[in-house]
Amino acid sequence: MFTFSARRLAWMALLLTTYSTSATNLIVNGSFENLTMGWQFECCGAHKSIGGAAGGSYVEVNTWGKQEINTQPGTVYNIRFASRQYIPVVQFGGEIVAVSPTTGAPAVMGWNYYEALGTATSNSTVLEFQGTGWLDDVWVVATSEPIAVLAQPESRSSFAGGAVTFTVVADGGPRIAYQWSRDNSPLTWATNATVLLTNVSFSDAGLYTVLMSNAVGAVTSAGATLTVEPTPQEPLIVLHPNGDVVPSGYTFALTVSAVGEAPLRFQWFRDSIPIADATNRILVPPSDATNTGTYFVRVENNSGAVESLPAV
Repeated sequence: MFTFSARRLAWMALLLTTYSTSATNLIVNGSFENLTMGWQFECCGAHKSIGGAAGGSYVEVNTWGKQEINTQPGTVYNIRFASRQYIPVVQFGGEIVAVSPTTGAPAVMGWNYYEALGTATSNSTVLEFQGTGWLDDVWVVATSEPIAVLAQPESRSSFAGGAVTFTVVADGGPRIAYQWSRDNSPLTWATNATVLLTNVSFSDAGLYTVLMSNAVGAVTSAGATLTVEPTPQEPLIVLHPNGDVVPSGYTFALTVSAVGEAPLRFQWFRDSIPIADATNRILVPPSDATNTGTYFVRVENNSGAVESLPAV
């Protein structure tokens, strides 16, 4: 295992969560953060292998893994999960259900999202994954659940040229569709639970809301205001790089966002030593043990210089 920091694949988990359904999950321990709690696996030993640094953030299924959940007869459920190295055979209530890739969910470090629909025939239904491979982020949600907003988007401020995000957390049956607007004008490209604005300009200032809809109905969030301030002359880091734990051989990017009088110049360091040709705002070091270390970046312009916080 190649260590960038003590956090366990946090950015991967974040992306996986982004593409999970946001509704009430019937599965216990769907992300396997507490190892096998709530699950049964084909016995014994090698048939059950927990993966992930510092305690397990996914599970390696060998032969089968299953969980019994409370259901309502006649209700249709959306089954969603992430898998790597295999596409499992999925049974819901003893019946094999058709599995298809989740539209719009990108692969993350070799993980892919899949989903299926299953209809419950009793008050207790067993969800079972068959085959051998890695499994994570398992969700089972009733398709008829109405939308409720659990966390409203919050107001933000940014320097011109900076970056901001607005996020809403919603609860409801899949699929929830998102449409963000600024001052009641839809942003056609902003159709996820989180909207990222980069290279912010004064024209981006305004009131942001998001319309959420599913098969049951639609709900509009409260408004969040974006305030844009003039860019400072000296460089200012608005997003520091984050370290992580990365399996050897996988791609990982260290990123910094800064504002200031152009042009901005970047120089990355590892263990306080300048890295040759590392002069962009994004650094992708080879993920092997020789590149374990503490990274930071110096940002300069004609008015001054500033260094980022360290990323391990």
